[in-house]
Amino acid sequence: MSRLASITNQNATYASYKYLGAGRFVEEDYAAPGVRLSYDPDGDNSFSALDRFGRVVDQLWERYGQTPVVLDHYCYTYDRAGNRTSRTNELNHDFDELYDYDGIDRLISSTRADDFDQSWALDGLGNFAEFDDDGESQTLTANAVNEITGITGGWISPSYDAAGNMISGPKPGDETTRVHYRYDAWNRLVAVRADDFGEPGDLIAEYQYDGVNRRVEKIVAGTSHAYYYFNHDWQLLEERFVDEQDDLLASNQYVWSARYIDAPLVRFHDGNGNGDLLDVDDNIRYYTGDGNYNVTATIDAATGEVVNRYVYTAYGKATLYDDDWTNPSAPTTDGPLYCGYFFDAESGLYQVRNRYYDAGLSTFISRDPIGLVEAGPNLYRYTDNNAPNRTDPTGLFCIPHNPLPSRPTLRPDNTDPTGEDWLDCMSACIQDNDPLPYALGAAVKGILALGGWQSKSALAAIAKALGNQKLADAIMKTQKLFANQKPVTDLLSLISMGGSGANKAAWKAVQQIGGKVAAVLGPIQIAYGLALAAIETHCMGHCCTASWYGIPYNSTDGNVIKAWKEYYF
Repeated sequence: MSRLASITNQNATYASYKYLGAGRFVEEDYAAPGVRLSYDPDGDNSFSALDRFGRVVDQLWERYGQTPVVLDHYCYTYDRAGNRTSRTNELNHDFDELYDYDGIDRLISSTRADDFDQSWALDGLGNFAEFDDDGESQTLTANAVNEITGITGGWISPSYDAAGNMISGPKPGDETTRVHYRYDAWNRLVAVRADDFGEPGDLIAEYQYDGVNRRVEKIVAGTSHAYYYFNHDWQLLEERFVDEQDDLLASNQYVWSARYIDAPLVRFHDGNGNGDLLDVDDNIRYYTGDGNYNVTATIDAATGEVVNRYVYTAYGKATLYDDDWTNPSAPTTDGPLYCGYFFDAESGLYQVRNRYYDAGLSTFISRDPIGLVEAGPNLYRYTDNNAPNRTDPTGLFCIPHNPLPSRPTLRPDNTDPTGEDWLDCMSACIQDNDPLPYALGAAVKGILALGGWQSKSALAAIAKALGNQKLADAIMKTQKLFANQKPVTDLLSLISMGGSGANKAAWKAVQQIGGKVAAVLGPIQIAYGLALAAIETHCMGHCCTASWYGIPYNSTDGNVIKAWKEYYF
């Protein structure tokens, strides 16, 4: 089935994988330290670490053997919209967290059991208007292009160039101190400088990039000079530290997990650059992570023991701890941390491929290169203000932590009577419970409410062209549309102008409508989405379309299609 079974070299296996169905990852096994992440922790094929929507509810890393030891463990709960509402640290409940969201799924509070709390108020474009950082309150202002123009409470207020790049602002981790940034002609960060009475001062670091925007060189003033090497997926493979003659001083080599593009698996540190891993300054560290792909612990390959732990605020400010959760401090070394992004210790920024992210401000420091059409109205905001549920591996657009499961999914009544994959189920439902009549019916209701009698006639013409005279008659008579009617299945083909005679006839009818096309197809499109929402809910147990269109649905109802019909008709 062409699924990755293991990651090996000629001498060792670093990780092996198990799957459920065509490609749903359910186990990652680190052979060398004997550590495993499994979504079937009971070993009985119940996959209890995943809920019925395929979301992670139990993230358990265990060193297996005669006496298993839990190394890292997190549990999650979700609301009806799919947002995470809690994150429980099963090894240290001081770091348990609760999340709250506004009506459009933006994070507005994060409450931690150790009484470290944060809250946010946002404007309509996703700019932070207020921020309470564990009792220290501030007010923020933004201009018409969403650049932060003012921050109260002692933090430095940013300034920007004409291209929207932040050229000075609060230093991450020490926000009462100003830091300065410089960019090249392609809006890539090329230098960070300290402040000198409001002007750029001493050099902190310089960066160089290749032709496809990968950062390939970093010079930290008076400290280090590094070159970076990547694979075709823009994953860092090697970090080489050199002296003034470009002779190798030390190196880090990375292997990445199959679970996610930014989930590190293991790092090989050659502390003296001699090519082996046998010296006192050499080490091999494996990584564990939580359900957000944050690096939460490093593990010694030889002993299988935890070396360090990491705790994050909701938007990614990291704190380093010893293995027993003592001696908190800010990270001082580079490497993958929050969401697997590469942390630059010299600047406190995360390097997220195409842009840099400031966890203190909870925004990117430059505009999204893909622009307003793709990125939305705010080119600086991070993950649409929903960090507990999304990540942004490219610095261009966010993705959910919990994608749709690829495994067969139980129906809402916790049964799977057919054994079908959810895609097969959806195909069968569209065949047997075609949404088009429901879509036309909902569109008729909307059009009639606006007095659009000619549009109603146009809908009937489309139904007739599709070979459903009975439906056409029902539309003209404003009758309910479903009793004893034969389903039709051509709307998607109609819109794509498929080749069948019925589709051509339907498209011709649409063309004859002339200027009424938009008035007719708009309501159909929305209503068709609502009908598909019912089918999605029935087949998958949850519904992306429903959350988009605002359709009310009950995921515990085993016959959601019937419930949908009754609600709308």
